[in-house]
Amino acid sequence: MSAESPAEVQFTEALRDLYDRMKVDVGYVARRIPPMIHRRGGVGTARIFLSRPEVSAGFLRVKEAGRLDLTIEHLVLRPRFTSLFSDEERDSARDRLIEHGYQATYGGDD
Repeated sequence: MSAESPAEVQFTEALRDLYDRMKVDVGYVARRIPPMIHRRGGVGTARIFLSRPEVSAGFLRVKEAGRLDLTIEHLVLRPRFTSLFSDEERDSARDRLIEHGYQATYGGDD
């Protein structure tokens, strides 16, 4: 595995924080995420989720809790991380959030 850029390191840290917040705020433990982050890094983990045709069980769980801000898709769209992902990946993230009723704008949380 090649060395991560500073932005990739920040994304990985943010994804770990997101995982912790899901546990505390929603009570959902996404057991597969920590090993995936360890093996693939945060960006690689996000790309796996974005490449799947369906949203994850965790996505649906946080949606039920009214917390789509705790999804990988939302994290991908944070301004400081958008350069880490392709237009197609960002579009996928945005489309999923919109499809599931997320109304917020992107860009104000950095």
